Amino acid sequence: MREHDLVSSSSAALEGLEGIRYRLRGGSTKEKVDALLEAFQYGPKGFDLVIQALGDDVREGRQSALLLLSYSSEATAEQAILNYLPFAKMQCLHTLTEFYLDCYNPEQHHPYYFAIADYNNTLICY
Repeated sequence: MREHDLVSSSSAALEGLEGIRYRLRGGSTKEKVDALLEAFQYGPKGFDLVIQALGDDVREGRQSALLLLSYSSEATAEQAILNYLPFAKMQCLHTLTEFYLDCYNPEQHHPYYFAIADYNNTLICY
């Protein structure tokens, strides 16, 4: 094997958890999901990488990490699920400042709204 071959294939030669870390940092969405699957197979050693993916900018990465962790009975995985705030990456589009709903008036037509308050994990639907 020539020296050029070693240099050109250095990123492909990364193995184990280090190779998974590398793919999670810069891969496509499919590559990230595949890397998460591999990390999960490492058991508790790979769970840290899966837990970190809960903060991924890509929705599919976060969802894959959450699904994988839900298959584990490890305490760290269960705690990560409890701490996960799925709406933390959401953006506020509109804030309701005044809204009155008369529940006793069946003729009142109202639009359907929902509001999320992330500071106390509240979802309110109207």
